[in-house]
Amino acid sequence: MSSRDLTWDALVTVAERLSKLSDDTVQVWAYRRGLVRVTQGLDAGDKWVYGLAQPVRWRWRFSNYWHEVQPVQDAASKVGAFMRTRPDLG
Repeated sequence: MSSRDLTWDALVTVAERLSKLSDDTVQVWAYRRGLVRVTQGLDAGDKWVYGLAQPVRWRWRFSNYWHEVQPVQDAASKVGAFMRTRPDLG
């Protein structure tokens, strides 16, 4: 019996919602990166901007314990603020 990862599900859902609010130039996605230290969070980018990574949590590769960096809502708020102000256009 496997349990659902609610945090990962929330990241995917928020990324999809934020991408729909975009003008189709910026894409938002949930990411999972790292080999030894695995980090999950939200990222946004387009042809000119990449690397707006907002980490939400991290863990060591073979650990089941996640360390929270920030809540999903805070990461979503920061990505949303970027999308509203679009400093790359300005």
